[in-house]
Amino acid sequence: GAIAALLLAGHTLNEPWFFLLSMSAWLGFCTWACAHFTNNVAYAFQLAGYTAAIIAFPMVNITEASQLWDIAQARVCEVIVGILCGGMMMMILPSSSDATALLTALKNMHARLLEHASLLWQPETTDAIRAAHEGVIGQILTMNLLRIQAFWSHYRFRQQNARLNALLHQQLRMTSVISSLRRMLLNWPSPPGATREILEQLLTALASSQTDVYTVARIIAPLRPTNVADYRHVAFWQRLRYFCRLYLQSSQELHRLQSGVDDH
Repeated sequence: GAIAALLLAGHTLNEPWFFLLSMSAWLGFCTWACAHFTNNVAYAFQLAGYTAAIIAFPMVNITEASQLWDIAQARVCEVIVGILCGGMMMMILPSSSDATALLTALKNMHARLLEHASLLWQPETTDAIRAAHEGVIGQILTMNLLRIQAFWSHYRFRQQNARLNALLHQQLRMTSVISSLRRMLLNWPSPPGATREILEQLLTALASSQTDVYTVARIIAPLRPTNVADYRHVAFWQRLRYFCRLYLQSSQELHRLQSGVDDH
């Protein structure tokens, strides 16, 4: 941002309209780039545009080009000091509200994925199902913002950032698996007769924190294909096992995160 302000002001300051046009283009570029990200990169572009604005616009009243560097240096130091002071206060007085909100959102989404699976695995096709699927994906992407806030507000979540990021990706992957299982069910001419009952029993079992891999294996065992040449049945079986494995892994990760936060 400081370099852009020096270059733009140094070359266009004598032409007010050209200066205004070039600054508008830079701020527009930063805004466009900021809108394409939802993480620290977005804040970096936002800071680049803000820094360029607070450096360049006060330069319109100067008469000597040598003052450009002095103003830019002063403004950059102000921004850096502000960021360092904010970071230091977050380290001295860590906030647990963002961490609590993130854990609550993760647990709620983990439970909602089962409700979402029960909805999508129905034989009907309605606009409400499509809207619900888009809503779940949007909520998972929104939780990434909570992860970034928790990263900067609590040292514990800075240490667990990789695990949190992996957990969010795992939840997003489960929505894809749920959707693929729905497509298989809709396009399956002759599924096993007890498929619906077994799936409902499976979702009920996964909602319990006491469920383990052996319980899941006993529930889905009747769906195991007997004919390896039946590619639809084999693909559905493998995908269903993958979903169960992902969900149980996510349950374990959430339990570890909750235990770690409670210990600290």
